[in-house]
Amino acid sequence: MGTSRVVILILTGWLSYPLCQSQLVRCPDGCLCTTVPNSATALVTNSFLRLQVSCGTNNPNPSIPTLNVKTDYLREFEFTGSDLQKMPPNLCTYNYIQYLDLSNNNMSYSSTEVFGCLPYLVRLQMSHNAFTELHGGIFDGLAVMTTVDFSSNQIEYIHPFAFHVGLSQLETVDLSNNRLTSFEPWPFLLPNLIVFDLTRNEIDHFSNNMSWTVQQSPSSIAAYIGLQSNQFSTLSLSDFAIFGFSSIAELWYMRPVFGYFDLRNNPFVCDCHIYQFVYYMSHISKTYPLKTSFDYQYYDVTCKSPPRLQGSVMLDLNYTEFICTDVTLCPPGCQCTFTPHTDVSDVDCRSARLKEMPRDLPQGKLILHFQDNDILGLSHRNYLSRITHLSLSNNKLGHIEEAAIRDLANIKALHLNNNNLTTVPRVLKDVIGPSDLSLGGNAIVCDCTTTWLADWLRDSSFAGMDKELCSNSSGVFFLDISDQSLGCNPESSPLTLYITIAVMCAAILLFVILLIVLRKYVKLFCFRYLSLHPFDRMEDERPSESREKDIYLSVYSQRDDVRQWVKGELTKRLETHALDFKVFLPNRDGGKATSREVIADRLRDSKRHLFVFTSDFAQADWPMFELREACLQEEVGEGKRMVIILYDEDALDHLDDDTKKLVNHQVILRPSNRWFWVELFYWMPVKHLGPLCCRCSCRCCRKPPPQTTVGQSKLKLSLHGPDIDRSSMATPVHRFNVDEDLAWQDHEESDFSANRDIRRAKYPRLSPLPLTSSASQEAIRSDLDVIHEGSVPPSSGNL
Repeated sequence: MGTSRVVILILTGWLSYPLCQSQLVRCPDGCLCTTVPNSATALVTNSFLRLQVSCGTNNPNPSIPTLNVKTDYLREFEFTGSDLQKMPPNLCTYNYIQYLDLSNNNMSYSSTEVFGCLPYLVRLQMSHNAFTELHGGIFDGLAVMTTVDFSSNQIEYIHPFAFHVGLSQLETVDLSNNRLTSFEPWPFLLPNLIVFDLTRNEIDHFSNNMSWTVQQSPSSIAAYIGLQSNQFSTLSLSDFAIFGFSSIAELWYMRPVFGYFDLRNNPFVCDCHIYQFVYYMSHISKTYPLKTSFDYQYYDVTCKSPPRLQGSVMLDLNYTEFICTDVTLCPPGCQCTFTPHTDVSDVDCRSARLKEMPRDLPQGKLILHFQDNDILGLSHRNYLSRITHLSLSNNKLGHIEEAAIRDLANIKALHLNNNNLTTVPRVLKDVIGPSDLSLGGNAIVCDCTTTWLADWLRDSSFAGMDKELCSNSSGVFFLDISDQSLGCNPESSPLTLYITIAVMCAAILLFVILLIVLRKYVKLFCFRYLSLHPFDRMEDERPSESREKDIYLSVYSQRDDVRQWVKGELTKRLETHALDFKVFLPNRDGGKATSREVIADRLRDSKRHLFVFTSDFAQADWPMFELREACLQEEVGEGKRMVIILYDEDALDHLDDDTKKLVNHQVILRPSNRWFWVELFYWMPVKHLGPLCCRCSCRCCRKPPPQTTVGQSKLKLSLHGPDIDRSSMATPVHRFNVDEDLAWQDHEESDFSANRDIRRAKYPRLSPLPLTSSASQEAIRSDLDVIHEGSVPPSSGNL
């Protein structure tokens, strides 16, 4: 019963074929349309259709023929052998198409022609068209596509992200017979790729515009990447380094993931540039023998040039065959070759009319053929240590520098025959053996300076000069001379004298260098242990100079550690020193009223100005005034009298730029330095040269402290207080008396204007420019020109 029904259905379809064909497919005029299975059977059985359309060249832009069935019935569509120039406008209507063949047409690509409306598309055949590029996003939405064929087009550009990870089922890509010029890492983005065919393009290099690296690739099976019959002429590690491969070996190890590059039938130039690639691939192939025919094909890469190697399989060649003739730094008129396997450059400059040795030569070890030229001497060159063979025969050599011979540390053969040499440096025997030396045909002089050469050659059974005669003695063979025959005294050799003089000069030079480099510590050593102070003496240390005080000490800080150190260490050591330094501390010795003019006179009457810089030193105006005044006095040429103790390392950071420039030229000491106390007393006034120990800071050098009577108040040193508010400052005074409660007292009025005129008359080329910012400069000038009465500065910190 079932068989009879099938027969009836077939007969019915056959009888109704002409009618149903015309009812099912409405074919465009001039086109031939065919459905498989035929329309009658499809109409009866509701089976899927395959539609084949051919319009020749009469209708360049037809639509897909209209089907009088459901659109999902059309699963395969072929529109080939026509002059189709654009995608059929109603293609997306049939979105269940699984196979689309638009090959052998005249289609060119535009950004609007994408296939994303066909989500069920499995195979796409677009070969033999006129496409020039594959735009980005052309394959978006085709998650189930397995095959893409754009071969035999005119594609010159593929967007870096035309192929992407979303094409997870793509297995075969055919882009052969196009016009691509570079290889992008498209295959590495496709996780299930099997074949990516790029044969017969114009690719000659690798590129990576998509910035892909080996670490970004998904898991993949081994894929075949066909690059045969392209335009590759060389390969190197740098070509693969752009993809993140650190070596050719790593590329080999990653074959199961990234596949095989088939590079056969490319015009490779087998020279030094491709040597590295061939070396690694040959080494790896020997370490891991090839087993499959696929691997053998992969290595069947031949040379196109040079002519002597044309057709040779690269991996079968000897490594020394890979040489370059286009060598950089090759001298004019010379022929150079470079062999990377041995790292040797062969430079042939025979009969090149050279007057001297070239200044520069190619890379690597050097084999130099410089015979038959006019070279006059052998002197130092930067490449001498790289020479292994040097031929200078038949030149005009008249001298050889000893330094040049020493530089020939790797020489294996030296030919100096037939030149004008009268002697050679003695160091020659330390760099080469007699059997590797050619010295005949020269005018060697027989005297006490060449007897060593005769002994050396004779003891080594050297036959190269056995018939050479002395140039200054007729009939005397050079190898027959000796110290005894010439009456030479080896001990009085000039060489010995030269060596002695050289050693003495070197010792003196070393001593002078040490004195210059360590001059600071040399001066401190002489001062500390030898009581010598010949350096850095100042005008105020002359007997004719008389100043009331030795040291003017300026300190400002609110910190207890600073106060304790100044009181318990600094001041105590200065005043108890054996030289009995007289220290003027303004807040201790200044009296009830201390004006700026008085302080300026105190600074002028002091032999040294000692400043203790702390991080808060620059916060008060009065210490900055003292600093500026001290700099002004130094400016008039009164000697380098200022010494700065840098208590805090960041103290200089709180000064303005102008002040820093002046301070950086002063003597700066650091308490953390182990030589601090010695250096401090070194810069203090020199009164006399007493016993040796009087220059140190130990107890034996200190004067016993003065005795105090019962009830006498314990000495306290008051430091400068916090910064003075310029708006409330009326009188340019700020010193305070030292008493038990350390309170500020009333200050006396001072006619500073008159004194200022006196100072300006004394130092006409100086102006009272402050060391702070421009705004502060104007404020200080105002202080110096205007006198305010009755003002009392704010309270100060105490020591």
